[in-house]
Amino acid sequence: MSSPERSVKHGTARLAVAAALGLTLFKAAAFLLTGSVAMLASAADSLMDAFASGVNFLAIRYADRPPDASHRFGHGKAEAMAGLFQSLVVAGSAAGILLLAARRLLEPRPLARPVTGILVMGVSFAVTFLLVLRMRRVAAAEESLALEADSLHYVGDILANAGVILALAAYRWLGAAWPDLAVSLVIAGILLAAVWKVLRASLDVLMDRELPEEERARIVRVLDEFGPGLLGFHDLRTRRSGSRRFVDVHVEIDREATFEEAHRIAEAAGRAVERALPRTQAIVHADPVEGGPDQEEEAEGGGEG
Repeated sequence: MSSPERSVKHGTARLAVAAALGLTLFKAAAFLLTGSVAMLASAADSLMDAFASGVNFLAIRYADRPPDASHRFGHGKAEAMAGLFQSLVVAGSAAGILLLAARRLLEPRPLARPVTGILVMGVSFAVTFLLVLRMRRVAAAEESLALEADSLHYVGDILANAGVILALAAYRWLGAAWPDLAVSLVIAGILLAAVWKVLRASLDVLMDRELPEEERARIVRVLDEFGPGLLGFHDLRTRRSGSRRFVDVHVEIDREATFEEAHRIAEAAGRAVERALPRTQAIVHADPVEGGPDQEEEAEGGGEG
């Protein structure tokens, strides 16, 4: 049975798919009425969003599965794989928009019913804005890379919708057709920028990049301030998989301590790290060292090399 948090995350992913499909049909109909390349570019963008959001929805459901015998660290990297796939799809969409804009530049066509297009894009702007607000809130609360990546497209859509409105308004009241092509190029640029952000974040997770310096500093601070029994630590390694963090560290304990006492200190240090960072699993190894009043604690992050 799904937890409330998972239900919210899954529900938001489903909502993104439904909204993107609805906006695709809405904009495609508007393109048939207006002939605006920028409108078609926006419709293509929404279609790619629907496809990418569908992949994200499946990836999120899979990533939230608990660890099993074949995946001891869980399935969280499915979200990063979805983000990687998503970036490739959207890059193709941007390339298609650029080709269409170049073709229309060589073969100009007049626009029709610009006011209808403006009304359509106004509705799209409002729907997308509300969707982004929900996705960003849930992505932040659940630390979902897939939802965060998906929301980037819809942020781009907000800007693109505003651009299409301006382009159609320029044609309706000024008779200028060039803003339509200019906006389609801007939309393609926005998509490529979003692709880079998603691609980089996804590769960071898939390549087991260390956690951000702020989070590593929090771990170091917890271990530095742990208290008696823990004399130091070394070989701190961190990574992220989906919304979960994994921390591996060796703690230094007086070799005169009993096995039970060393185990208790290591377990307590691990729990302290897990409390400091949400959705974290800490693996702590106890290493015996010479104790003494002058023993200094060392905060060496051995996983940075």
